[in-house]
Amino acid sequence: MSKTISKVVIFRAGSLGDNLMGKFFLENVHAAYPDAKCCVVVGERGGMIRGLLSGYPWIEVREVNRRNPMSVLRLVRDFFGADLVYTQNTKGIFSTASKIVGRLIAKPGAMFGYEDPWWGNRFVYSRIIHAEKDLSVREHECHALGLVGIPVTVKELSLNTSPDKAGTSYILVHLFPGNEGRGFSPENKARIVAQAAKMYGATHRILLTGSKQDRGIAEQALQDARGREKLDGIDLQVVAGDTDLPGLIRLIAGASGVISADTGVAHIAAHLRRPLVVIRSCVGRSWWLPGQYDNSPLVINADAICAKGHVGKLYPACINGVDFSKVRIPGLSIA
Repeated sequence: MSKTISKVVIFRAGSLGDNLMGKFFLENVHAAYPDAKCCVVVGERGGMIRGLLSGYPWIEVREVNRRNPMSVLRLVRDFFGADLVYTQNTKGIFSTASKIVGRLIAKPGAMFGYEDPWWGNRFVYSRIIHAEKDLSVREHECHALGLVGIPVTVKELSLNTSPDKAGTSYILVHLFPGNEGRGFSPENKARIVAQAAKMYGATHRILLTGSKQDRGIAEQALQDARGREKLDGIDLQVVAGDTDLPGLIRLIAGASGVISADTGVAHIAAHLRRPLVVIRSCVGRSWWLPGQYDNSPLVINADAICAKGHVGKLYPACINGVDFSKVRIPGLSIA
């Protein structure tokens, strides 16, 4: 790899958590080489990722995919001869097309990425990184930085934003993990809302977040929660779809606490150092290991149910089988 770095390109999946960790990687590159041109390449959801990273004007986000061949050509034009090209650990097979484009723009010896079963890795990567099972995602990023000779001077995970805190204190409840294949059953959605309302509703508004597509499900969960428990006089509101991603980030930043499924909202809350309880499936284990977040969110899981491997179903037992009575926001008093 070059002794100086002027162009850096990292390839990421189009999710919030993956790109928050990509930001962490680039923050350390930027600290060592403040004049370097830094680019995150995603195959989809480029607008969402730009909103996520809007507090970092020195990071350029490019949405590049085969549906838009010009996006590929522009990336090659602008970042040919990159001093560092890095593809993330996916625990599977990273896109072959992305690897080929990365190899095309990288200087000799400048492309790094994680091992996977693809036979052609030895032809595209200058160095293949072994992913350790018991390391958190953050620790893998730190390991990769060390391999390319960049010191980890930015050690804490954070996110630049301004809190949007108006009126009374509030708790955010986020029930949506991105797909129903790793989510809560309707009954458990109602159970979580009802429990949050009973514990914190006397002193806080309870706000149910999500996307526009989630709004109907959130409203049903609120209705079902009222059917389960007597929640008269508690301020329960559905705000799913009411704001864009930067607005949601500001809302999270101003929250007294967050209860969330294992998804981007939980990772944003952890980066913003908000009191957080996250309910995860066995699939998300590495994202919540002790080496990930130093502010110690409460992580609830039922990994023992999947001791012989994840049992995939519409509502997996390893997230729906947790002890929901343990859902208590760290450091926040119960009314």
